[in-house]
Amino acid sequence: MKNVYYLAIGMFLSASAFGQAVRTQTKTMSLGPQIAYYIEIDGADKDIVEDAWKEYVKESGKTKENKKAKEWVTDNGKVTMINGISDVDLYFNIEEGKGQATSYLWVDLGGKFATPTDTKAESKGIEQFMSDFYVVVRKKVIQKELDREEKKMKDLNKDLVKLGEKNEDLH
Repeated sequence: MKNVYYLAIGMFLSASAFGQAVRTQTKTMSLGPQIAYYIEIDGADKDIVEDAWKEYVKESGKTKENKKAKEWVTDNGKVTMINGISDVDLYFNIEEGKGQATSYLWVDLGGKFATPTDTKAESKGIEQFMSDFYVVVRKKVIQKELDREEKKMKDLNKDLVKLGEKNEDLH
């Protein structure tokens, strides 16, 4: 049990210490091609990331799923680290890959989308926002791994008890 716990702590600290680089690329979304900020999260699947996103932006505003565009939209949200007290529209998309999920975020600052060249201050806020989100998702991934390992350990302990009883019967 302690080994699994220490493993989980170590994985979390290594993920936190090294962080995740937030990158940008032009990617098509519901409003056409725009600059997207994205992170790749090892071990995550679409369900974990979706749940984490809904929880993460809950305080920012109401988030709805645009099923046609396969995006999560937070309209007129308040994210102070990105745009101070002004409203922002967040568009979020997830692509599931082999052993990882990639999360894309487009930020409409009210008439224009955030880009690293034109909106440098907001971009730094977006990068911090996405880095914090990465940590939230990694915590969920590690918790899922920990739960799975604890279940394995319980099963092994049951087998050990049965073997002990069998050994006593044989003696």
